[in-house]
Amino acid sequence: MREFNDVDFEISKILFERVKKSKLDTITYNELSKEVKKRTGETVHQNLAMSHKLGKIINVCIRLGVPIITAKVVNKETGYPGPGFRTEALKYRPEYESMTDYEAWSKEMQMIYEWTDWTPFEKFINGVLLEDIEPAKIHAVRSNYKQTEVQEPSVEQTLLYIEGEIDVVTYEVRARNVKAREKCIEHHDAICACCSINLGELYGKEFEKKIHSII
Repeated sequence: MREFNDVDFEISKILFERVKKSKLDTITYNELSKEVKKRTGETVHQNLAMSHKLGKIINVCIRLGVPIITAKVVNKETGYPGPGFRTEALKYRPEYESMTDYEAWSKEMQMIYEWTDWTPFEKFINGVLLEDIEPAKIHAVRSNYKQTEVQEPSVEQTLLYIEGEIDVVTYEVRARNVKAREKCIEHHDAICACCSINLGELYGKEFEKKIHSII
């Protein structure tokens, strides 16, 4: 693993604090740089220097078997990370190859949102040596989901189940009554009637008032 220094540990702690505070909470590159300066006195430039440090943290997350916590660092203008996040994550998440930067980030944020066992990462930022920490083996998600073991697919399985061919489908849809929909959301709130998820809270402002199913 690329060597970790005090600033790298401090960045890891800042991001973990964000996870504990709110799994949907994010921090911009500029905000992170300022917080690091405040805590350590060190200046970490937002571009190459910060990307290098976040890359090291990605490597740690993978070795500890937890979601990639650096997904919480976003661009102020877009609300999600720059292309460097997906590029670095691709080394460990080949499924991101067919995704856009935004889709890969959304997938990782969903895992962060569902994950409950952050013990390995917490041990690491508290000074336990990486080689002395047992990686997480359980993908412990929210209480309304069943806990399942995380099993990486073998090369053979990956080759057998490649998806993504494009089909063109033409169909007719009936338009919703916009006013009726707004009244329904006003009464029931923008929460899925099936899974009780608020997409705006999970994915951010862009998904406000978007719902899986509505009564």
